[in-house]
Amino acid sequence: MKRPGRESWAVLLFSVGLACSNVALPLTMIDAGFSGRRIGVLTAVSAVAQLAARPSVPWIAARLPDRALVGLAALTLACACLTVAASRSLLAFEIAELAQGASRGFFWSGTQLHAVRRGGSAIRAIAAVNLYSGTGALIGPAAAGWLCAVSTTAALGVGAGLAAAASAVTLTMDRLPLLVAAATGSATKVYTRRPVILACLASASAGAWSSLNASYIPVALARDQSLPTVGLLISTANGGNMLASVGVGHRRITCAHRVLRPAALLGGGCFALVGFAAGTAWTAGLLLFVAGVGCGALVTLGPAMATEAVADGERAHAIALAGTFRAVAMFAAPMAIAGALPLIGLRAALVAVGASVALPGIPRRVKKEPAEACPVAHRATDGGPLAPETPTTLAQWEDQ
Repeated sequence: MKRPGRESWAVLLFSVGLACSNVALPLTMIDAGFSGRRIGVLTAVSAVAQLAARPSVPWIAARLPDRALVGLAALTLACACLTVAASRSLLAFEIAELAQGASRGFFWSGTQLHAVRRGGSAIRAIAAVNLYSGTGALIGPAAAGWLCAVSTTAALGVGAGLAAAASAVTLTMDRLPLLVAAATGSATKVYTRRPVILACLASASAGAWSSLNASYIPVALARDQSLPTVGLLISTANGGNMLASVGVGHRRITCAHRVLRPAALLGGGCFALVGFAAGTAWTAGLLLFVAGVGCGALVTLGPAMATEAVADGERAHAIALAGTFRAVAMFAAPMAIAGALPLIGLRAALVAVGASVALPGIPRRVKKEPAEACPVAHRATDGGPLAPETPTTLAQWEDQ
């Protein structure tokens, strides 16, 4: 794997802070007396902010240095944590969720773009970012669980401090020239390329997993487990995510769609069963670990496939598009559970959403093509699609 740049240290600090907020925010909402449905709606607010942030990254990257974008995003997360630490009103939670969502969208898109622009393999660059973010996500929930047992305010304060430290580290990141904007109409062509379509579907599945892992999974586990145990179990899921990123980053994937389908089925299937296993810590931990492995492969392969399939000037658009699909799923998954709670309960709702992540997220059949035309086998250098007659809808994929 390519030697990581200094953005990796910012990623580590930010991800620990973000993991602290992911555990502390829903538990703080429970302490404040919010219902499960309202918790889901507030989590979806964060996803809306992320959805609005990601498409603007190419425009901002052409006018603002990568490291400035990443630094401001980290400061936004610090402000989100401090807002809830100071007040537990509904308005404070709404502001915090909006700020957290925007910070996630700008930070992850910005760091992925910065890592890819440093040169080398896109898969290895993004895998390095995911390795450090996975390490932080592994440490963060466990630490937040212990801190929340004392005070959720303490966990939020630690998250704010780490996010501020990550912002300071961005000042030492490599100075890269401003991104050169893609030619007019080029961004539209990005959306119809086969590897980009697959990448977007993979990112959507990973986004649903990430959203529920930060909202309803802690709520489901907290019914039967202590708060420190909840933190450790979430860390188990993030550990599987990190291991998958390492495995993908050390191998050259020549036909990534062969990995995407089983990864989605594995991640979504195990995730769907967590609600029923919440009473047994070992079983829940095993399911969360396996789900983390499956979704970890999707987290790395999604944006990597998108960037490998386009020309240099279109990479920001490809990363932003995959991230937008991820943000849409992060919004839809908790909203779906919030709507289903009064009808079927939390466990059945988790099964339904987990099944939707596993089954329709990846096409059932993919047309066979020679090795040199497989996604991620090589990058397009002329901005054109890698294969002719690229299907543009899921129905067209399934008909092949």
